[in-house]
Amino acid sequence: MNEHNTTHDVAAPVVTVDKPSLIASEFRAFMCTLGECEEDGNAGRAFYELATALNDGHSCLDLTGLAIDNSVVEWKDLLKALPVVTDVTSGVADSTAPPTPLVLNGNRLYMQRYYLYEKRIADQLRRRNQPRLLTDDVPYNAIVEAIKNLPAGTDQKTALFLALHRGLTVITGGPGTGKTTTVAHLIKLYRSTIGSDEALRVRVAAPTGKAANRLALALADVGQGDIPVSTVHRLLGRYADGRGYLLTSGNHLPGSVSRYAHRYSPRSVLIPSRRPPLQRKRSSRPTISKMRWSA
Repeated sequence: MNEHNTTHDVAAPVVTVDKPSLIASEFRAFMCTLGECEEDGNAGRAFYELATALNDGHSCLDLTGLAIDNSVVEWKDLLKALPVVTDVTSGVADSTAPPTPLVLNGNRLYMQRYYLYEKRIADQLRRRNQPRLLTDDVPYNAIVEAIKNLPAGTDQKTALFLALHRGLTVITGGPGTGKTTTVAHLIKLYRSTIGSDEALRVRVAAPTGKAANRLALALADVGQGDIPVSTVHRLLGRYADGRGYLLTSGNHLPGSVSRYAHRYSPRSVLIPSRRPPLQRKRSSRPTISKMRWSA
């Protein structure tokens, strides 16, 4: 009887790592150590949920979503007592950055960086959202008459009219409500009643290539197909490594808008996407090794 040695191949166990959960756990541990609250389960939960919210595409954590076991007031009192959190609910006396990595503003908990991003955008929107008076050399009556004669609904005509009087216009609505068409008509009105491209330079951008193509088609439908349309990233000149843009608040878009501003202040028309993306690029997720804040 022959004895045979049999070798059995045993497959190594496959372990699936949920990277977002791993990052959230690491962030929780890091913040608990930094805030000297390793034994506080509620603080750890808040840190974990904040990291999860950022991964899901939100800029902050809404504490009302945690108000199950504890009330919002209890959560806020807990966070205010931590050395890693600055409460700015009542307003910041100066423009300096909060001295902690986390910021509490009302019922919202932010990472300091995202709080500063959001605050900067809000300040810019408030600064731009000012009434604008049409100067004498602008054919106001002709513009109003042109709006009345457009084959558009009342809401679309109202949006066009308001866009003439504001430095910033935000147009929202569900699919098929005419947001893109309204902007196309607005651009046509500006160019046909105010002046040529020498006096008014228009730049159109969209968040995605598909949206940019849709805008280009809408402009072509109203005889404005010569206007270039691009994505926001291409318009601002995003660097190849994705770490910044050529055009910033200190380096504006080149063109004749500044020369035209003394006659008729430039407008900004924003069309929010129907649904914000839930997933961000890897670089926008919180990573422990790159975590920084200003002191």
